[in-house]
Amino acid sequence: MSASQPHNRISSIAVAMAVLAFGFAIPSHAQADTNSALYQQGMDITGELALLHEANGSHAEKVRNAPAITNRLPRHVFQKAREVLVKVQVSRKLNGLPLTKTPPIPAKQITAADITPVLALILKDVRDLRPKFAVSKQSPKTTAVDGKSSNDVYVLLEKANHAIDGLDIPHINPNEVLQIAETIVADLEAIRAKRGLTDKIAYSSGAKKKPKAVYQHAFELMKALKNVTESNAAYKIDGGIALTAQKAKGRVAGNQVIENLNNVMADVAAMKVKVGVNKPTVWAALKSGNKPGNVFDAVDTAIKLANSLK
Repeated sequence: MSASQPHNRISSIAVAMAVLAFGFAIPSHAQADTNSALYQQGMDITGELALLHEANGSHAEKVRNAPAITNRLPRHVFQKAREVLVKVQVSRKLNGLPLTKTPPIPAKQITAADITPVLALILKDVRDLRPKFAVSKQSPKTTAVDGKSSNDVYVLLEKANHAIDGLDIPHINPNEVLQIAETIVADLEAIRAKRGLTDKIAYSSGAKKKPKAVYQHAFELMKALKNVTESNAAYKIDGGIALTAQKAKGRVAGNQVIENLNNVMADVAAMKVKVGVNKPTVWAALKSGNKPGNVFDAVDTAIKLANSLK
């Protein structure tokens, strides 16, 4: 299974650090912290990536039969921005540039103000690649836009995601997908602990599955979480659980599995805040030698944990 995401793609990237510590100014047009301002930041990013491809003679990775993107809230946009930032670090590493630490998921309701600095990091890190790709053209000038939603921002960041994939970075592998699945499991365990649930849940193991089965099982996890949040007010979160549209046909790539799990991660983090867990999410360790079956097992365990919530 090949894919990349919101977890740390390079093991040396530690999840931490407040964005102000990076010591650069956020572009002035982003100061409003609105979805439309975020969208303009996204246009800056995709414009810079287009210049890299033009100089490199390459193009964004094409995705066949991609499902429609709907109902993405700020928390999902934040996760997508982290995913893009991590992918940019892969290109930076391949080009001999220092790596940027990925901001953690804060233990609060995510707003546009939380996303703005992450997009600023992405833009800075992409611009640092210009000399490596022999880009001589000036940065594109974007104009302010109005009426954009958080879903619009997500769609644009997904475009940036595919543009970075086209810069010859390695495909996502099961180790990276397992990392986010195990992080979801850990956050669900934190929710259970906060709620005083002590019954033992048997962790799944030994599955032999293909990426498509993992992709479909992640959707089953979404449905389990949706059932919990709709049947118990203690877990109800703003906007509800995102039941993302699923790919109807064709091969499933690791990117698509990661996207499902990133959206789940965003919703579980929101549930964690709702029940009063005030610590940021800690990413699971990146382990080597895994297969899609290992990811399936972690997702299956997450389903059991979700179904155990009372």
